Amino acid sequence: MSHPTSCSDFPRCIAVIFLAMTLAGTVGAQTVYDIDTLTDAADLSDAGDGLCAVREAIANINSGADQSAGDCPLPGLSIDTLEFSVSGTIVLDGAALVTSSPVVFSGPGHDLLEISGNDLSAVIRVTGGATVLRKIAVTHGNSDHGALWLDGDALLFIDQSAIHDNQSTGAGGGIFVDHPDGNLILTNSAVYNNEAAGGGGGLFANSPVESVSNVTFSGNFAARGGGAIQVAGDSLTANNITVFNNTSDTLAGGIHAFGYIEIKNSIVLGNLDVSHNVPIDCSISPGGEYFNGEYNLVGDGTGCPTGTNDLVSTAPAYELDTILKVNGSGTPTHALVFGSQALDNGDTFNGGVPGSGCIRLNGGTIVIDQRFLPRASGAGMGGSGCDIGAFEAQDEIPGVEADIEMFLQGPYIGGASMDVGDNFEDNTPQFQTYRAGLFNGSELEYDGLESTNIPLAGMIDWVLVSLRSGSDAASEVARGVGILMEDGTLAGLTGGPIPFSGVTPGHFYVVVDHWSHLGIMSAETIDFTSGSGGINFKLADAAWTSGGTPLKLLEPATYGLFACDANFDGQITAPDFNIWNAATTAGATGYVLGDCNMDGQVTAPDFNLWNANTTAGAASQVPN
Repeated sequence: MSHPTSCSDFPRCIAVIFLAMTLAGTVGAQTVYDIDTLTDAADLSDAGDGLCAVREAIANINSGADQSAGDCPLPGLSIDTLEFSVSGTIVLDGAALVTSSPVVFSGPGHDLLEISGNDLSAVIRVTGGATVLRKIAVTHGNSDHGALWLDGDALLFIDQSAIHDNQSTGAGGGIFVDHPDGNLILTNSAVYNNEAAGGGGGLFANSPVESVSNVTFSGNFAARGGGAIQVAGDSLTANNITVFNNTSDTLAGGIHAFGYIEIKNSIVLGNLDVSHNVPIDCSISPGGEYFNGEYNLVGDGTGCPTGTNDLVSTAPAYELDTILKVNGSGTPTHALVFGSQALDNGDTFNGGVPGSGCIRLNGGTIVIDQRFLPRASGAGMGGSGCDIGAFEAQDEIPGVEADIEMFLQGPYIGGASMDVGDNFEDNTPQFQTYRAGLFNGSELEYDGLESTNIPLAGMIDWVLVSLRSGSDAASEVARGVGILMEDGTLAGLTGGPIPFSGVTPGHFYVVVDHWSHLGIMSAETIDFTSGSGGINFKLADAAWTSGGTPLKLLEPATYGLFACDANFDGQITAPDFNIWNAATTAGATGYVLGDCNMDGQVTAPDFNLWNANTTAGAASQVPN
């Protein structure tokens, strides 16, 4: 099988298209269409209204004649361009736009213009020529071939665009390429929140995919493997992509290969086989081939082949921001975080001279990231290397680490140790607790996707941790989670201190919260000016008081958080009893509200804890 030379950026790819057309004798005058309306009529019944709609312009280009009753000009002899002078959403009228001749869709930005299939049809079907999508969002496509369907001897080139919230009743929720003479180039874009009933939630490739570079795949789902990408019968070449938080009901949540895939300088991490609740980033079927170009950051033991220059991780949340968002400019990305192994560890050209770029597969360099910002910026962790993945840090990423010790009253068994019941332990979630819908709108809500592939031995539960520059809640500067261990150590996902990315070292109050115990805050600010700081909440004078008692005396000189705030409102009162009573009446077991001692069942010992603490008037002392 031959593998094509990759196309590195938009100007070069356009030059390749024009060169091919020149050799074919098809280059001549170009027509630029001013698309000045958001309306669409599948039967062209809007022809003659004086406005040039996108479907009318495409009809003219495909036919070489006027199909718009004078609304749009006639096509040129070259690759014509649709310039959108409108912003908003073009909602298609029940049928996909079909391109059979060369055309460029040139939008004002993915955040300014969407083309929607209205959950009724594909958005664009490419049957011939070269179709270029630039600075556009493609959304709400719904067909048996995804939103973007390459279905001919054609080139589909996507640049600086967002392909999101589409679905397929077959394969390829976002992009479906399936023609032996077709080809796809995908660059500087985001493919997210797409679904497929077959394989390849983000991208299904049964045709050559010449280049995927500077692309983020996130939040995609496929029922039959390759939540982000499934390569079926041909080849795909990927450089500097990020594949995170994608899922599948079987095989890899990330990348699945029936065909040939080669990948370099990329992050493939934090993807799940949800039916078995196990992290699987890569899977390879018989006949498939995965060429590891190295300098990749992948999950530890999650299916991706590794070589000498690859890195592995058990804690995705310590490598990148788990929230997909626009980071300053361009299409949405997962930013790298303080301490990430991806910083400066890509294959870097020219010894890391700033702006020199990343060395790509098959030769050449990538000199920008997904956001069009320079590669090998000299930032990262202070080095000058190229960053792994679609995002390149432009400034040194600040951060601090917190060492915290604490006990919870509920599972405390004496002798400076805690324990939970087997039924509680077996049902403790792999992902941090406070993302659950139960906490939406409460003070404990936290959207981070922290998880642990392999639960740490001696884990008690997830604890929410925040830093404040002042004593009030409005001064919060960071929020994260830690894993509470049997000995009272509050550990990070890898067993060390808890990192807070993006926080400039200084002095901060430390607040800890747990879903069935009263929260506490440090009595004074903690010194993090060196980049690390710590506090021991097992001590009597460690916690802030607003006039009450912040900590429960567990045994002489040993303190912990008060148990049985089942509705996490900062008080232990009748509503907490009501939760206990409903749970015990229902025979609730496992990881459930009302289980104050965390033994996996809601019974009389939980009531006894509630009764003692409500009698004592226990209440949170943390300032609002």
